[in-house]
Amino acid sequence: MSDIESLVCPVCDCDVLLGGYEKKGDELFCTECDSPLKYLLNKKTDEPYLKDDN
Repeated sequence: MSDIESLVCPVCDCDVLLGGYEKKGDELFCTECDSPLKYLLNKKTDEPYLKDDN
């Protein structure tokens, strides 16, 4: 099992690797499509997800 966490890019469906230090509202960029993404947490479950920030 890998220690590296990743989420799926909502634009191109590629894995976006996370460094483990991300906070709610941080801006990230997909390494495949270069789209700006916002790191957010689900209000009900606290599960992280990425939102297209274009």
